[in-house]
Amino acid sequence: MENKHKDLNSKKTNYKNHTIGYLLTAIILTFLVVLMQELRIDHYVERIIFSLIREGAAVVTQFPVMMADTEVIIVLSIGIMTVLLKIGWKNWAYLYFRLMFFGCLLAYLLKELIARPRPNELISVNLWQLGSESISQSFPSGHVMKITFLIVFLVLLYTVERKGKLPMGILGIGGVMVLLVGIGQILNGRHFFTDVIGGYTWALAWSYGNLYVEILRKDKGIFASRAADEALMEEIYDGKKYCA
Repeated sequence: MENKHKDLNSKKTNYKNHTIGYLLTAIILTFLVVLMQELRIDHYVERIIFSLIREGAAVVTQFPVMMADTEVIIVLSIGIMTVLLKIGWKNWAYLYFRLMFFGCLLAYLLKELIARPRPNELISVNLWQLGSESISQSFPSGHVMKITFLIVFLVLLYTVERKGKLPMGILGIGGVMVLLVGIGQILNGRHFFTDVIGGYTWALAWSYGNLYVEILRKDKGIFASRAADEALMEEIYDGKKYCA
């Protein structure tokens, strides 16, 4: 019982520290983009990426980017929430809704507030540009944020419900998916490097913030089962102590 309390307190501190760290990083990066919409680091990193990755290799990023499209995410989200509700995991469905829906709303508000033009609006020629018209602003990358929300949720679902660490192979696949979406958005001219980093940091700040909230509401949220087990153990312990 005492170990469970320590575990929850450790998670609480961990989620809080990560939330603060990612949020500060995201805010600093956002201010830099607002002050200087064309950052030199974007051009440097883009040159490195284009020099390391050949044109044919860019095809590898197309599937991960497609998986992060709004239409695909909507279908996946409906399926995930339907399954969660059907098996009675309402707290998980509520957490996923907060992560994805309000996370996407956060991305939209940031885009409209910062109003940074996309690279393919500033540079007319891009060797691997997909040719799609820009329908929104550039910072932060919405695709990166959506795929990050999805992978973070699936990892958390497994680790909490299975009460163990996710196998490195599966975790690696999720990490590669998130990474390829960011690289793909740079290669096709949809985003700057800092748009991608902004997407990662804002998404992780929002994700860890929600996890911190779940720790605070441990008697009702996704950690409720563990809290209920602790309460039961306390009752048993008190009963034995009283009988003794």
